[in-house]
Amino acid sequence: MKIISLLHFSPHYQKALAESFPEHELRHYRNFSEIPVLERQACEILWTYGSGLADQLAAFINLRWIHIGQSGIEEVPRREILKHGIRLSYSSGVNAIMVAEYLIAMVLNFAHRLYDYAESARSHHWNYELIQEEAYGKRVGIVGLGAIGRETALRLRALGLKIYGFGRQARSDFEDLDHYAPSSDIGDYLPELDYVILSLPANPSTQNFFSTKEFELLQPHACLILASRASVLNFEALEKALRGGRLRAAAIDVFETEPLPEDSQLWDCPNLVITPHIAGARFREYNQRLHQLVSANLRAFLKQQALQNELLH
Repeated sequence: MKIISLLHFSPHYQKALAESFPEHELRHYRNFSEIPVLERQACEILWTYGSGLADQLAAFINLRWIHIGQSGIEEVPRREILKHGIRLSYSSGVNAIMVAEYLIAMVLNFAHRLYDYAESARSHHWNYELIQEEAYGKRVGIVGLGAIGRETALRLRALGLKIYGFGRQARSDFEDLDHYAPSSDIGDYLPELDYVILSLPANPSTQNFFSTKEFELLQPHACLILASRASVLNFEALEKALRGGRLRAAAIDVFETEPLPEDSQLWDCPNLVITPHIAGARFREYNQRLHQLVSANLRAFLKQQALQNELLH
């Protein structure tokens, strides 16, 4: 079976895949432009990322299975793929622990005022006057209870925070929550929350999910953390809330334009922690987790079994 991978496997894991599946022809490329025409036509299994796939799909005339090496699948032409009888899976959960740890780090950063101490250090100021607070006992709202939201809830609850979960369903069977409500009812809970974590996918129903109205419902001591998709947040409303003292602090890892332009006003926004879309990227365990997932799915595919994270519609 001919397999083409555009996933960023290290040489170690490329070798491990070849040794695990010696009877199959596995080729690694860095991008679509490197793949010869005949290789595309013969390819039966494609492991890739979502970007650019829609424009390249027609050239792969013998595909039977596509695996997407990321959790975000907004750019994947799902209907077109499934319409042609091609099986489709993706990498939900591969970076869930990493992103959850980022979100937890930001909660602790804000509770212990580490961002303020960093600013003071840059100006050579021994800032002993700041008042910190315990994260323990604080109320955190996690909006979106996919793999990342659940990993975050599990760990924050272990630290003693009160977890308010918000999802699409009317009810949730997830046990590591103190309270649950549909995302549409979040406005009823925002005045109670100390931290809000947005862990939503990008789709029409989440566009500008958190905007002016939501910021106005928060208490001024509240903090916002975003590491999912930029489209769920109104950035103009965020900046206005921070500059106007309606929000104590925010940490943002995803932006409408990336890299964030040098002339963006967000760089100078007070109490805003900016990271360059790294919450779930560039970590040592990524290759290991992705290797485990695609290996397990390849074995399942060859046995005509169900795939992990398979998309059926």
